[in-house]
Amino acid sequence: MQKLKKKSVEESILKSRIEPIFVFVLFGIWVYFVLLKTNYFTYFPLAFSKTGLFEGRLFIDLAKIKLLLKSFFISFFTILSCYNYGLILIKNLFKRVINIKKELVLYPVLGAGFVAMIVYILGLCGLVYKLCYLIFIISGILLGFIFHQKEEWNISKKYLPNFNFLQLCLFLIFIYTSFINLLGALTPETFFDSQFYLLGNLNLWKLNHKISFNPYSFSSLYPFNINMLYLINIVLNNDISAKLISWFCGLVCCFVVYNFTKKYFSKTTALVAVLIFYTVPNVMMVSWKTAIELGITMFETAMVFCMIEFLFSKEKYWLILSGIFAGFALGSKYLVLLEFFSISVAFLIFRILNKEKFFEIFKDYVYFLFSAIIVCSFWYLRNIILTGNPVFPFFAHKIGFVKPRIVGNIFSDPPMPKFNFKNYFLFLWPLTLGQLQQESYPGGIFLVFLPLLFLFKNVDKKIKFLSVYVIICLVLWIIIGRFYLRYFIPVLVVISVIYAYFIIQNPLPNFFKNLFLILLIFITASNINFSMRVLHFTQTPAKFVFSDMTIKEYLSTQRPSYPCPYYQVADWVNKNLPLDSKILLLGETRGLFFERKYLTHGVLEYSPLVETLKKVNSAEELYKEFKKQKITHILLNVPEAKRLSGYDNFYFELKEFKIWVEFWNKYIKEIYRDIADISLPEHGIYSLKHQRSDWWQQYSSDLHNYVYLYEILDEKEAIQKKHTVPYNFFLEPQIYPQHRWEKIKIVMQEL
Repeated sequence: MQKLKKKSVEESILKSRIEPIFVFVLFGIWVYFVLLKTNYFTYFPLAFSKTGLFEGRLFIDLAKIKLLLKSFFISFFTILSCYNYGLILIKNLFKRVINIKKELVLYPVLGAGFVAMIVYILGLCGLVYKLCYLIFIISGILLGFIFHQKEEWNISKKYLPNFNFLQLCLFLIFIYTSFINLLGALTPETFFDSQFYLLGNLNLWKLNHKISFNPYSFSSLYPFNINMLYLINIVLNNDISAKLISWFCGLVCCFVVYNFTKKYFSKTTALVAVLIFYTVPNVMMVSWKTAIELGITMFETAMVFCMIEFLFSKEKYWLILSGIFAGFALGSKYLVLLEFFSISVAFLIFRILNKEKFFEIFKDYVYFLFSAIIVCSFWYLRNIILTGNPVFPFFAHKIGFVKPRIVGNIFSDPPMPKFNFKNYFLFLWPLTLGQLQQESYPGGIFLVFLPLLFLFKNVDKKIKFLSVYVIICLVLWIIIGRFYLRYFIPVLVVISVIYAYFIIQNPLPNFFKNLFLILLIFITASNINFSMRVLHFTQTPAKFVFSDMTIKEYLSTQRPSYPCPYYQVADWVNKNLPLDSKILLLGETRGLFFERKYLTHGVLEYSPLVETLKKVNSAEELYKEFKKQKITHILLNVPEAKRLSGYDNFYFELKEFKIWVEFWNKYIKEIYRDIADISLPEHGIYSLKHQRSDWWQQYSSDLHNYVYLYEILDEKEAIQKKHTVPYNFFLEPQIYPQHRWEKIKIVMQEL
C-alpha cells in the first residue's frame, strides 16, 4: 500500500522537459524581451516609485473616523451574517461531505448567495425597509452563535496560519494590498455604472420600498444577486458600506483560493496564487467600487473548486454545491454563462478522457445543471414574465414583447480590437502593455512567467482540468468579451492558481526558484504601485479618509473618472424639497444620491420626456401627464448633457420639440443652480476653486457649466405669468448629435 502511495506521489511531481540550466537561460532571455526590450516599465512604473497617494496634508478627523467605522461594521456584520447562514446550511444539508476543519471558507460564499435570494424575495414582496433587513442580519448573527459549537470555535482559532519567513513576506504584501484596496473602498461611490444602475436601481427600490421594473432603465431587469448584498447596506447605511461589501468579496475569494490550493499543493503555492490574483491592477480597481466582478469571482471560485472535489472524490454533494455556486453566479450577471458553459465542457472532457460510462456522466451533469438552474431561475423567470425574454435585453429584437430603443449598439462598447495576428494570436503581449483594449491592466506576471507553462511535463490532473476550463473561457472571452479584462476577472483567479503551481511546484533547484520569487515580488510591487497611482488620480482617497473633507465636497468635485457631478444639486434637493417631490432627470442618468423619488433612463434607452411628449398634443396635455406621473421638478445637468450628446437622448421630432418649448416657456421656473469644483491630481490641483481662483472665475462664469433645478408651476401660477422664463438650453445645438439638430433647428427659425 505504501509503495502504491509513493508511486502516486512521484507520478504527480512536475518534470522538466529540458535541463534546468536551459530552462533558466530561456526564461532569462524571455524576461529580457518582455520587460526590457518592450520598455514595460515606461507603461507601468517601477516598484516603489512615487504615487502621490499619501502626499499632502493628511490628518485624523474623529467625525470622519466615526462615519467610516460605522460603514465598515455594517458591511462586516452583513458578511458575518452570510457566514453564519452558510454555516447553518452546510451543517444541515451538507454535513456528510463537508469537513468542517478544512472548508470554513465555503460558509460565507454559500451564505452570501442565500442572503441575496432572501433579500430579492423580500424586495419583490415590497419589504425593502430598514427594519426588515436589521431583523434578518441580526437573526443571522445570533443563529450563528447558537449553531457554532465549542469544538468549531477551537477549530476556527487553529485555522490561523503559521508561516515561515518567505510565506510571511508574501502574506504581508497581501495585507498591504488589502489595505490600499480598503482605502479606495472607504470613499463615496463615483463609478458611473454604480451611480446609474448597479447602485442607482437599488436607490430607486429603496425609495419605492420594492424591487420593480423601470421601463426606462432595462438594467433594472438584470440578474442582481451581488447587488442584493449592496441593497442591504444601501438601506441600512450608505454607498460606502456597499463598496466595502465588494472589498470583503475580494478577501473571501483570496481565502477560498488559499484554502484549496494549500490543500492540493502547498502553503507557499497558495500564497503565491493569492498574491498573483489580488495584485492584478484590474482586480485592485474593482475592489474600490461596487462593480460585481469580485462577488461573481467569489461564487465561481467556489464552483470550480467544488467541481474538482467532486471529480476526485465522486461525492455527489460536492457536485450539487458546485451547481449551487454556479447558480448564484448566473443570478449575478448574464456573462457568467460563458464560464458556466466552459466548466460544463471541461467537466465532460475530463470524464470522457477518464473513460467513464456515458450514463454516469450524463446523470452527474444533470445534477449539476439542475442545481444551477433552480438557484438562478428566480431572476430569469421574472424577465420572462415582464418581457417574454429570459436574458433581456440580449436578443430583444428576436425574443419577447419589450423592445429596446436601440438594438444594434447595445453591446458595442467596448469595440472589438482591429483583427490582426498580434492582437488575436499574441494578445497577451499588447494586453499587458495596455495597447489592446481600454482598462487593460493585467500586470506583467502572466506574460513574464508564461514560458513556465510549457517547459514541464507530468502536470497534476487538477491543473490539467483547470487549464481546459481556462482555455475554453479564453476563447469565449475573445469572441464575446472583446478582450475587455474586467469581464475576465473571475477566470484570472484560476489562472493565478495555475501559474503559482508552475512557479513553486517545478523541479528546478531552489536557487532558480528563489530568483523566480524575487522577480514575482518585484512585478507584484510594480502592480501595486501602478494601481496606487490610478487610485490617487481617480479617487484621491487619502484626501478624503485622512481629513475633514465632507461627503458633499468630495462628490461635488469633478475628477478624471467622475465627470460632470450632480451631487451639489442633489444635496440641495434632499434638504429643501418636500418629501413627496419627484424629479425628472434630464441630461443626467445617475440617481444614486437622491433621497426624493426621481425618474431617469439609460443613454441607449427610451427617454421618459420624449415618450411622454409622443402621447400629447399641447403643453397643457404635457402638464397633465406630468401631474399624473407626480413629477414636480426637473433637473438638467448641462455639462453631462453635452458629454452624452452623441447618444441622442433628446430624440425630439418637430411636433414634440414645439410642445416642449411651449411647455418650458409657460410652466418652468428655475429655483436652484450649482456648479461642481474640479480636481486635477496629476497637476497637483485638488480644488480649482481654492487653488486657482483665476481659472475658477472664468469657469464659473459660463452658464453651461452648471446643474439646474426647475419647478413645474401649477396652472394658476403659470396663467398669471409672474415668473421669469429661465434660459432654455434645449435651444442650443451642443446637447444634440448633428443629425438631430438639423431636424429641430427649423423650429428655432420659426421661433
